[in-house]
Amino acid sequence: MLNKFFIFCLLGIVLLACGDKEQGYTDIVDCTDIDADQNTYDNRVKVILDGSCAFAGCHDAGTASNGIILDSYTGAKKEFVSGNALCAIYHDCTPMPQGSDKLSVEIIEELTCWVKNGAK
Repeated sequence: MLNKFFIFCLLGIVLLACGDKEQGYTDIVDCTDIDADQNTYDNRVKVILDGSCAFAGCHDAGTASNGIILDSYTGAKKEFVSGNALCAIYHDCTPMPQGSDKLSVEIIEELTCWVKNGAK
């Protein structure tokens, strides 16, 4: 009986951990000071990603480290909306940018608010 209970509890933990990862990050950030009309992929996000993630040797289309491509809107939206990229920039999973300091709180909030506001 104890083994069944343990398995049930473990399954519950796994299901909770694998839930909607993006939702947890977007819930913790306050986006009231970030203009959603300006915080778009073309206006702001691409600049951040190009400087921190989407360059040769990392997450550009030519390298696609771990199959992740962040130098296009489609690739960036996929990784951020899924929560995978947010997990990495918050350093809750494989910390990114690799070999560099964590992005500033302001940059992390901009990227998280981009997702929260529909990844325009």
